Amino acid sequence: MRRTAQRRTNKSVTTRRGALAEKRRLRETLTEFGAELRKMKAAHTVQGEALDALRRQMLKSLMPNAAIKFEVSLADHCDLNCQGCDRFAPLAEPRFLDPDLFARDAERLSRLFCANTSCVTLGGGEALLHPETESFFSLARKAFPQGQIRLKTNGMALDGKGENFWRAAREHRIIILMTVYPGLRERYWNMFRKAMEQEVTLVARYIYDKPCFPALDMDGTLNAKQSFLECGYANDGIFLVQGRLYPCPVAAGIGFFNRHFGPLPLLGSDSISIYETGAQEILNFLASPIPFCRFCDVRKRRRGRAWEESRREISEWVE
Repeated sequence: MRRTAQRRTNKSVTTRRGALAEKRRLRETLTEFGAELRKMKAAHTVQGEALDALRRQMLKSLMPNAAIKFEVSLADHCDLNCQGCDRFAPLAEPRFLDPDLFARDAERLSRLFCANTSCVTLGGGEALLHPETESFFSLARKAFPQGQIRLKTNGMALDGKGENFWRAAREHRIIILMTVYPGLRERYWNMFRKAMEQEVTLVARYIYDKPCFPALDMDGTLNAKQSFLECGYANDGIFLVQGRLYPCPVAAGIGFFNRHFGPLPLLGSDSISIYETGAQEILNFLASPIPFCRFCDVRKRRRGRAWEESRREISEWVE
């Protein structure tokens, strides 16, 4: 009886210490956040509505999420090969995710986060190129019975999917998130009607006329913390790759870029193992800059250019 009471006391002390450490971390984070904003305001780099937008972005980046959310690539390559793809799909060799590997990782995350997720995205490259796309629907739903599960696709291969695909999507409450590219809008409306007939939710992600291109700095001399604070991926574009979580698709896929254009080093500290850490440690990590952030020149990310097919030139990714 005394040993049980002692264990409970020790556990309670550990929990309180953890909570105090988390409060200290949040206080330090918010102090840094305020200092960065004051610096930018004083330098007149951002003002007015832009400052408000940046403030919201920074808070989103720095505050740990309440539940895990992540994307996983079912197929690294793609059938559209967009110029400047932030997944580096035009540079990727054809590779399909092993369903058993995904099942193991999803089960681990489910145990860590008590089956609580805000969103699991089955993406790519192009997810529909995987010959067993629908098998991932049941695996993801088994791990996360109540969370939102999305299939992200350009829709090119959607009209070739048979009854088994649509039945699985309907049964496991999959939301199809279709990115509408130039010249494919009519296809979207056809697929929208098909999804309605099949009682499957399909939504347009956005009209992809004005893509945003990564702007990599090959020298890696940028301020990692500032890049993270201003990055739209921060604490939001989380990628799962072979048992490790990356804060963004750029870091997760940089290996494809490196094989073509030469090394932007990726460190072990640029990702976190889901098998060697706890839930809160993972959430805290994802709300913090990583060393690789020093290669991303967020302010030079280019918008407003018309969509083009990739020519696999380094200028598509490097400013």
